[in-house]
Amino acid sequence: MTLKVKRKEQLVLTGDAVVLYTCPADTEAQIIQAGAHNIDATDTTDFSVKVNTALYISNEDILPKESSLCDILIGMVLEATDTITPFAGAIADINFTISVEETALLE
Repeated sequence: MTLKVKRKEQLVLTGDAVVLYTCPADTEAQIIQAGAHNIDATDTTDFSVKVNTALYISNEDILPKESSLCDILIGMVLEATDTITPFAGAIADINFTISVEETALLE
């Protein structure tokens, strides 16, 4: 038997790497939406995302002012304790949103 739950997490990045999402124990999660929006009206900013300890996206000046990077990580399956950690190069420049569908692995 399985139980599915959809969750949405959102964070305005502060210039520090922060774990935004951790897949719960006895659960698998599939990313159904993830995106980053540069909310700065004047500057391009750096943006990266780690999945566990591996860099998935890493670029300098990847997001021009008031632009978005959509449909990243979609379809990725996370296992228990896997983490998603986004990072912005400037304080409060990136709004990062992720939606997952969690499936509890019940016996």
